[in-house]
Amino acid sequence: LQPFDRLMHIGRQQLPTPGEREFSSRHHPDFPPPPSARHSPDRGPGQTLGQRPQPIDIASVYIFLLTISLAALYRIVTYWMETQQKMQLVEQDRMKAELSFLKAQVHPHFLFNTLNNIYALALTNDDAVASSIHRLSQLMRYYMDERHSDTIDIKIEIQAIQDFINLQKLRTGPNCSISEHYAGLEHPKTIHAFVLLPFVENAFKYGLSTIEPSQLSFEVILTPTSCVLNVKNSIATQSTEQHRTGTGLKNVKRLLEHFYANKHRLTIQQEDHSFFVQLILYISS
Repeated sequence: LQPFDRLMHIGRQQLPTPGEREFSSRHHPDFPPPPSARHSPDRGPGQTLGQRPQPIDIASVYIFLLTISLAALYRIVTYWMETQQKMQLVEQDRMKAELSFLKAQVHPHFLFNTLNNIYALALTNDDAVASSIHRLSQLMRYYMDERHSDTIDIKIEIQAIQDFINLQKLRTGPNCSISEHYAGLEHPKTIHAFVLLPFVENAFKYGLSTIEPSQLSFEVILTPTSCVLNVKNSIATQSTEQHRTGTGLKNVKRLLEHFYANKHRLTIQQEDHSFFVQLILYISS
Protein backbone atom coordinates (compact mmCIF):
# COMPACT_ATOMS: atom_id res chain seq x y z
CA LEU A 1 0.00 0.00 0.00
CA GLN A 2 2.87 2.41 0.45
CA PRO A 3 3.70 2.67 -3.25
CA PHE A 4 0.03 3.39 -4.02
CA ASP A 5 -0.19 6.13 -1.41
CA ARG A 6 3.00 7.67 -2.75
CA LEU A 7 1.54 7.75 -6.28
CA MET A 8 -1.65 9.49 -5.16
CA HIS A 9 0.37 12.08 -3.29
CA ILE A 10 2.37 12.92 -6.40
CA GLY A 11 -0.85 13.24 -8.52
CA ARG A 12 -2.39 15.66 -6.10
CA GLN A 13 0.67 17.87 -6.25
CA GLN A 14 0.58 18.04 -10.09
CA LEU A 15 -3.16 18.80 -10.49
CA PRO A 16 -4.10 22.58 -10.28
CA THR A 17 -6.33 23.86 -7.60
CA PRO A 18 -9.80 25.37 -8.47
CA GLY A 19 -8.38 28.88 -8.21
CA GLU A 20 -5.49 27.98 -10.45
CA ARG A 21 -7.87 26.48 -13.01
CA GLU A 22 -9.93 29.70 -13.11
CA PHE A 23 -6.78 31.80 -13.51
CA SER A 24 -5.53 29.62 -16.28
CA SER A 25 -8.81 29.70 -18.16
CA ARG A 26 -8.76 33.50 -18.22
CA HIS A 27 -5.11 34.03 -19.07
CA HIS A 28 -3.87 30.99 -20.90
CA PRO A 29 -4.41 31.44 -24.68
CA ASP A 30 -4.72 27.73 -25.30
CA PHE A 31 -7.17 27.02 -22.53
CA PRO A 32 -10.86 27.51 -23.48
CA PRO A 33 -12.81 29.99 -21.30
CA PRO A 34 -15.62 28.68 -19.16
CA PRO A 35 -19.15 28.77 -20.62
CA SER A 36 -20.19 31.64 -18.33
CA ALA A 37 -17.50 33.92 -19.84
CA ARG A 38 -18.24 33.19 -23.50
CA HIS A 39 -20.06 35.83 -25.59
CA SER A 40 -23.41 34.81 -26.87
CA PRO A 41 -24.23 35.86 -30.46
CA ASP A 42 -27.66 36.92 -29.24
CA ARG A 43 -26.28 39.44 -26.75
CA GLY A 44 -25.43 43.08 -27.29
CA PRO A 45 -22.57 44.87 -25.65
CA GLY A 46 -24.81 46.08 -22.85
CA GLN A 47 -26.66 42.83 -22.27
CA THR A 48 -26.04 40.04 -19.91
CA LEU A 49 -26.33 36.39 -20.58
CA GLY A 50 -29.86 35.19 -21.05
CA GLN A 51 -31.34 38.68 -21.79
CA ARG A 52 -32.91 39.14 -25.26
CA PRO A 53 -33.17 42.58 -27.11
CA GLN A 54 -36.43 44.47 -26.68
CA PRO A 55 -38.47 44.84 -29.94
CA ILE A 56 -39.11 48.43 -31.31
CA ASP A 57 -42.58 49.79 -30.48
CA ILE A 58 -43.83 50.91 -33.93
CA ALA A 59 -47.01 52.45 -32.50
CA SER A 60 -45.04 54.69 -30.12
CA VAL A 61 -42.76 55.85 -32.92
CA TYR A 62 -45.79 56.59 -35.12
CA ILE A 63 -47.50 58.58 -32.36
CA PHE A 64 -44.28 60.52 -31.71
CA LEU A 65 -43.82 61.41 -35.39
CA LEU A 66 -47.50 62.31 -35.73
CA THR A 67 -47.28 64.65 -32.74
CA ILE A 68 -44.21 66.36 -34.14
CA SER A 69 -45.86 66.73 -37.55
CA LEU A 70 -49.06 68.20 -36.10
CA ALA A 71 -47.10 70.67 -33.99
CA ALA A 72 -45.09 71.78 -37.02
CA LEU A 73 -48.23 72.04 -39.14
CA TYR A 74 -49.98 74.12 -36.48
CA ARG A 75 -47.01 76.48 -36.31
CA ILE A 76 -46.92 76.83 -40.11
CA VAL A 77 -50.66 77.55 -40.32
CA THR A 78 -50.46 80.07 -37.47
CA TYR A 79 -47.54 81.86 -39.12
CA TRP A 80 -49.37 81.90 -42.46
CA MET A 81 -52.51 83.40 -40.89
CA GLU A 82 -50.50 86.07 -39.09
CA THR A 83 -48.72 86.91 -42.34
CA GLN A 84 -52.03 87.19 -44.21
CA GLN A 85 -53.45 89.52 -41.56
CA LYS A 86 -50.39 91.76 -41.76
CA MET A 87 -50.62 91.81 -45.55
CA GLN A 88 -54.31 92.79 -45.37
CA LEU A 89 -53.53 95.64 -42.98
CA VAL A 90 -50.74 96.86 -45.25
CA GLU A 91 -53.06 96.63 -48.27
CA GLN A 92 -55.79 98.58 -46.45
CA ASP A 93 -53.32 101.31 -45.47
CA ARG A 94 -52.01 101.45 -49.03
CA MET A 95 -55.55 101.74 -50.43
CA LYS A 96 -56.48 104.49 -47.98
CA ALA A 97 -53.35 106.43 -48.91
CA GLU A 98 -54.10 106.02 -52.62
CA LEU A 99 -57.74 107.08 -52.21
CA SER A 100 -56.68 110.13 -50.20
CA PHE A 101 -54.28 111.02 -52.99
CA LEU A 102 -56.99 110.61 -55.63
CA LYS A 103 -59.44 112.75 -53.67
CA ALA A 104 -56.82 115.44 -53.24
CA GLN A 105 -56.45 115.52 -57.03
CA VAL A 106 -60.18 115.83 -57.67
CA HIS A 107 -60.97 118.53 -55.12
CA PRO A 108 -58.35 121.16 -56.03
CA HIS A 109 -59.23 120.66 -59.69
CA PHE A 110 -62.84 121.52 -58.93
CA LEU A 111 -61.92 124.55 -56.81
CA PHE A 112 -59.49 125.79 -59.43
CA ASN A 113 -62.23 125.97 -62.07
CA THR A 114 -64.63 127.67 -59.68
CA LEU A 115 -62.11 130.36 -58.82
CA ASN A 116 -61.56 130.92 -62.53
CA ASN A 117 -65.29 131.54 -62.92
CA ILE A 118 -65.30 134.14 -60.13
CA TYR A 119 -62.27 135.77 -61.68
CA ALA A 120 -64.14 136.06 -64.98
CA LEU A 121 -67.06 137.73 -63.19
CA ALA A 122 -64.75 140.16 -61.42
CA LEU A 123 -63.23 141.26 -64.74
CA THR A 124 -66.66 142.41 -65.94
CA ASN A 125 -67.55 144.11 -62.62
CA ASP A 126 -70.57 141.88 -62.33
CA ASP A 127 -72.77 142.47 -59.28
CA ALA A 128 -73.04 138.72 -58.84
CA VAL A 129 -69.47 138.48 -57.54
CA ALA A 130 -70.65 138.70 -53.92
CA SER A 131 -73.22 135.92 -54.33
CA SER A 132 -70.62 133.84 -56.18
CA ILE A 133 -68.21 134.17 -53.28
CA HIS A 134 -70.99 133.16 -50.88
CA ARG A 135 -71.78 130.03 -52.87
CA LEU A 136 -68.10 129.24 -53.17
CA SER A 137 -67.73 129.49 -49.40
CA GLN A 138 -70.53 126.93 -49.05
CA LEU A 139 -68.81 124.64 -51.50
CA MET A 140 -65.50 125.06 -49.71
CA ARG A 141 -67.18 124.21 -46.43
CA TYR A 142 -68.53 121.09 -48.09
CA TYR A 143 -65.06 120.34 -49.39
CA MET A 144 -63.40 120.80 -45.99
CA ASP A 145 -66.04 118.94 -44.02
CA GLU A 146 -66.50 115.96 -46.31
CA ARG A 147 -63.07 115.39 -47.85
CA HIS A 148 -62.11 112.92 -45.11
CA SER A 149 -65.53 111.31 -44.77
CA ASP A 150 -65.98 107.75 -45.94
CA THR A 151 -69.66 108.17 -46.81
CA ILE A 152 -72.18 110.99 -46.69
CA ASP A 153 -75.89 111.47 -47.20
CA ILE A 154 -76.52 111.71 -50.92
CA LYS A 155 -78.65 114.81 -50.34
CA ILE A 156 -75.50 116.65 -49.23
CA GLU A 157 -73.83 115.80 -52.53
CA ILE A 158 -76.94 116.88 -54.46
CA GLN A 159 -76.98 120.19 -52.60
CA ALA A 160 -73.35 120.73 -53.58
CA ILE A 161 -74.29 120.00 -57.21
CA GLN A 162 -77.07 122.56 -57.07
CA ASP A 163 -74.75 125.17 -55.54
CA PHE A 164 -72.19 124.52 -58.25
CA ILE A 165 -74.74 124.81 -61.07
CA ASN A 166 -76.16 128.03 -59.61
CA LEU A 167 -72.65 129.39 -59.36
CA GLN A 168 -72.06 128.60 -63.02
CA LYS A 169 -75.35 130.18 -64.06
CA LEU A 170 -74.09 133.55 -62.85
CA ARG A 171 -71.76 133.81 -65.82
CA THR A 172 -73.94 132.26 -68.55
CA GLY A 173 -75.73 134.32 -71.18
CA PRO A 174 -79.00 133.92 -73.03
CA ASN A 175 -77.42 131.52 -75.54
CA CYS A 176 -76.89 128.89 -72.81
CA SER A 177 -79.64 126.48 -71.77
CA ILE A 178 -79.30 124.65 -68.45
CA SER A 179 -81.86 122.15 -67.15
CA GLU A 180 -81.95 120.23 -63.87
CA HIS A 181 -84.13 117.38 -62.69
CA TYR A 182 -84.08 115.57 -59.35
CA ALA A 183 -86.37 112.67 -58.47
CA GLY A 184 -86.70 110.09 -55.72
CA LEU A 185 -85.02 112.17 -53.04
CA GLU A 186 -87.24 110.53 -50.45
CA HIS A 187 -85.13 107.36 -50.71
CA PRO A 188 -82.39 107.51 -48.06
CA LYS A 189 -78.95 106.71 -49.44
CA THR A 190 -75.30 107.22 -48.57
CA ILE A 191 -72.49 107.59 -51.09
CA HIS A 192 -68.83 108.55 -51.13
CA ALA A 193 -68.27 112.27 -51.33
CA PHE A 194 -67.28 113.85 -54.64
CA VAL A 195 -68.36 110.91 -56.77
CA LEU A 196 -71.18 112.70 -58.65
CA LEU A 197 -70.00 116.31 -58.57
CA PRO A 198 -66.96 115.96 -60.90
CA PHE A 199 -69.21 114.82 -63.79
CA VAL A 200 -71.24 118.03 -63.44
CA GLU A 201 -68.06 120.07 -63.26
CA ASN A 202 -66.72 118.32 -66.37
CA ALA A 203 -69.88 119.20 -68.33
CA PHE A 204 -69.39 122.91 -67.66
CA LYS A 205 -65.70 122.62 -68.39
CA TYR A 206 -66.24 121.35 -71.96
CA GLY A 207 -69.81 122.40 -72.76
CA LEU A 208 -70.22 125.97 -71.62
CA SER A 209 -69.60 128.70 -74.17
CA THR A 210 -70.17 132.44 -74.01
CA ILE A 211 -70.11 132.77 -77.79
CA GLU A 212 -72.00 129.89 -79.38
CA PRO A 213 -75.23 128.24 -78.17
CA SER A 214 -74.72 125.51 -75.58
CA GLN A 215 -77.05 123.09 -73.86
CA LEU A 216 -76.45 121.31 -70.58
CA SER A 217 -78.82 118.96 -68.76
CA PHE A 218 -78.42 117.27 -65.40
CA GLU A 219 -80.59 114.58 -63.90
CA VAL A 220 -80.33 112.66 -60.64
CA ILE A 221 -82.84 109.87 -60.05
CA LEU A 222 -82.91 107.80 -56.88
CA THR A 223 -84.66 104.45 -56.68
CA PRO A 224 -84.83 101.96 -53.82
CA THR A 225 -81.87 100.06 -55.29
CA SER A 226 -79.86 102.57 -57.33
CA CYS A 227 -78.71 106.11 -57.98
CA VAL A 228 -78.71 107.29 -61.60
CA LEU A 229 -76.85 110.35 -62.79
CA ASN A 230 -77.41 111.56 -66.37
CA VAL A 231 -75.31 114.41 -67.70
CA LYS A 232 -75.49 115.70 -71.26
CA ASN A 233 -73.75 118.72 -72.70
CA SER A 234 -72.90 120.17 -76.06
CA ILE A 235 -69.22 120.40 -76.93
CA ALA A 236 -67.98 123.96 -77.26
CA THR A 237 -65.75 124.13 -80.32
CA GLN A 238 -63.96 127.21 -78.99
CA SER A 239 -63.33 125.81 -75.54
CA THR A 240 -59.83 126.54 -74.31
CA GLU A 241 -59.89 123.27 -72.37
CA GLN A 242 -60.22 121.02 -75.41
CA HIS A 243 -56.54 120.22 -75.63
CA ARG A 244 -56.34 119.03 -72.03
CA THR A 245 -56.95 115.51 -70.88
CA GLY A 246 -59.82 115.06 -68.45
CA THR A 247 -57.70 114.67 -65.34
CA GLY A 248 -60.65 115.06 -62.99
CA LEU A 249 -62.75 112.54 -64.93
CA LYS A 250 -59.94 109.99 -64.96
CA ASN A 251 -59.51 110.30 -61.21
CA VAL A 252 -63.22 109.83 -60.61
CA LYS A 253 -63.10 106.63 -62.68
CA ARG A 254 -60.35 105.35 -60.42
CA LEU A 255 -62.35 106.32 -57.35
CA LEU A 256 -65.33 104.41 -58.71
CA GLU A 257 -63.17 101.34 -59.23
CA HIS A 258 -62.13 101.51 -55.58
CA PHE A 259 -65.46 102.43 -54.01
CA TYR A 260 -67.89 100.60 -56.28
CA ALA A 261 -65.83 97.90 -57.99
CA ASN A 262 -68.80 95.69 -58.85
CA LYS A 263 -71.58 98.10 -57.99
CA HIS A 264 -71.53 100.68 -60.72
CA ARG A 265 -71.93 101.10 -64.46
CA LEU A 266 -70.42 104.07 -66.25
CA THR A 267 -71.45 104.89 -69.82
CA ILE A 268 -69.72 107.64 -71.79
CA GLN A 269 -70.83 108.52 -75.30
CA GLN A 270 -69.35 111.26 -77.43
CA GLU A 271 -70.77 112.41 -80.74
CA ASP A 272 -69.77 115.25 -83.04
CA HIS A 273 -71.33 118.00 -80.95
CA SER A 274 -72.53 116.37 -77.73
CA PHE A 275 -71.21 114.44 -74.79
CA PHE A 276 -73.32 112.10 -72.64
CA VAL A 277 -72.47 110.43 -69.33
CA GLN A 278 -74.61 108.02 -67.36
CA LEU A 279 -73.49 106.72 -64.00
CA ILE A 280 -75.52 104.09 -62.20
CA LEU A 281 -74.59 103.21 -58.62
CA TYR A 282 -76.23 100.03 -57.41
CA ILE A 283 -76.80 101.00 -53.79
CA SER A 284 -79.81 100.32 -51.62
CA SER A 285 -79.15 102.69 -48.75
